[in-house]
Amino acid sequence: NAILGTSLFMNEHIYLPVTLSAILILVMDLKKPGWVKLILAGIFLGLSDLSRGVFFLFPFTLLLFYLVAGKSIVQSLAKTVIVLAAAAAVVLPWTYRNYQVVGYPVPIGTTAGSGLYAMNSPIADPYTTQLIEMPKEHPEWVNLHPNTEVATYLAGSKYAMEWIRSDFRRFV
Repeated sequence: NAILGTSLFMNEHIYLPVTLSAILILVMDLKKPGWVKLILAGIFLGLSDLSRGVFFLFPFTLLLFYLVAGKSIVQSLAKTVIVLAAAAAVVLPWTYRNYQVVGYPVPIGTTAGSGLYAMNSPIADPYTTQLIEMPKEHPEWVNLHPNTEVATYLAGSKYAMEWIRSDFRRFV
């Protein structure tokens, strides 16, 4: 399966190397600190966020990472802000592009909401690949935005978060 999967273009092919590179650079920053490393790690995290939005929550982990490593709260915050600024410099142009094209500032691809819903909803199963059930389960989803692509993004995000919040222990 892995051999067959390597011939497909999937976001994991971009996500894993850039995420692991960012983490390696951040670990190297502990031994020999430098703001260039922080900017480079932020750029890699921005690329990671563009390919897969999983690391949007990473700044909280990064702050904790530096605090546990013995950095002061001021140092930890400063380093986290530098990494975030560099990541934002990568993500914001794409978000602006999405705003110009679809009329809504979507930080990554508009499929992010539908993917979140497909894997975190009452209809989720390992074989769910599309939102075939969303029109049946939530017929009002089309009213969320005039652009169908944006409406799908907003609906997927909204309904997934409702399901997650309804029983957080089940989600975990």
